[in-house]
Amino acid sequence: MFLETIDPVTGRQTWKVADEDYDIAQEIARSGFGDMIHDFERNQKYELGLKSVIGQVCLSY
Repeated sequence: MFLETIDPVTGRQTWKVADEDYDIAQEIARSGFGDMIHDFERNQKYELGLKSVIGQVCLSY
């Protein structure tokens, strides 16, 4: 698995390979998105928002 890191000074995005014992559950818990996993209504709204924005971007090209 790859992990994204962003340099806060330059904004540069890099990727590193995670150790085999890396705990993805802890990453989700720290990210602040853990509560979204089981929130069906919020996920539906989020999906609709993404589809709307992606559709608008596609139409502009």
